[in-house]
Amino acid sequence: MTYPAAWEQLLAIVAAGDAPPPAFPEDDWDDLLPLAQRHGLLALLYRRCCVDCPRPLPVRVEELIHQAYLRGTVLNTLAYNQLGTLLRAMNESGIPAIVLKGACLAEVVYGDVAVRPMSDLDLLVRPEDLPRIDDLSRSLGYIRPDGDVSKLADTESHHHFPVFKLSNGLPLEWHWTISHQDRHGVSIAETEIEALWSRSVSVTVAGVGTRMLNPEDLLLHQCLHLANNHLFAWGGLKGLIDISLILEKNGAQLDFGVIERRAQAWGSWRGVALALSLTHNWLGAPLPEAVTCRVQAALPTDDVIEWIREKMRQLAPASMDGAGPTLPANARWQEIPAMILRNLLPPPATMARLYNRPARSRRIYFDYPGQIAAVIRKGGTLAYRLVGGDREKHVVAVREAALRRWLREEPNERC
Repeated sequence: MTYPAAWEQLLAIVAAGDAPPPAFPEDDWDDLLPLAQRHGLLALLYRRCCVDCPRPLPVRVEELIHQAYLRGTVLNTLAYNQLGTLLRAMNESGIPAIVLKGACLAEVVYGDVAVRPMSDLDLLVRPEDLPRIDDLSRSLGYIRPDGDVSKLADTESHHHFPVFKLSNGLPLEWHWTISHQDRHGVSIAETEIEALWSRSVSVTVAGVGTRMLNPEDLLLHQCLHLANNHLFAWGGLKGLIDISLILEKNGAQLDFGVIERRAQAWGSWRGVALALSLTHNWLGAPLPEAVTCRVQAALPTDDVIEWIREKMRQLAPASMDGAGPTLPANARWQEIPAMILRNLLPPPATMARLYNRPARSRRIYFDYPGQIAAVIRKGGTLAYRLVGGDREKHVVAVREAALRRWLREEPNERC
């Protein structure tokens, strides 16, 4: 079920900026609030409607979004305490890190930690530091999957190590790059990642001196994370707001020529251009006129944009992500049988992680029949949808496939 009216109302509140948000009939909040909750925006609604530009709201609405704001304050305060402890320990051990995504954005970009939800902590580190990171993490109470630490960074992990968990805190992801390799066209060379480090800037997060991506790289990362990594589904409107606030905060500092050249080099220009366009058109985020023209030249057909809008205004976004065995977009036909075989029969180290087994457990080998059955079931379900056996899912599959194909192809000038 989609919520077109609630979607437009939610956009109007979010895009209001310093202006008073529009007023809505009380009954309209019945659809607006669930959609805002789906996108993680209840606390932001309280900030916009009751703090920045206060206006009368239905009592039940104000109470609900106020509670969300208070929960956000408590949860993110605890998260920043956890992050501060980790960053101090890393500084004392001489391990460099770059704070990524929500942990950086909530404090540095939003300026109010309550309004930007975080589900985990993301840090960019160098792979060669993993042995020291492993020792430090475990000394702080984090638990990682069993296995040889030097083998945790296998190709199955794509762009970060398996999640490190803390019994009374947020999960922790150690990234060595900023995107899945070959994720709908994205390919970032090791030299580019080293350049990210050299361009990173000093910042204080959680009361501790650390580093963050420079403004151009920060914007690029948020765009390709939303577009290429998540196909504009799971990041949703929150991802567009991240981009909008980065644009507002950095303004004239941003070199859009550099942004486009890097995005082209990384194979992510189409996704970046589309993310910028949606942020500009839907949220009124500032873009120079010349940049708007360059962005417009890279956009897909209106059908693709409408599909993204439809996904975002659903309470549970339609997506084919993870619906079956994954194959790189540039795979040659003669390579596909071996890739399918690797999905059916992953190496024992990967199976141990997938099934939460000790690395040397013999039970891993009893998990293979289940793995084979799961891959066949998922692949069969995907094939059934793609050939139209389930009409509703078939439409989703076709529209997702069109978005994926468009993201993978070379830019096509059209104006």
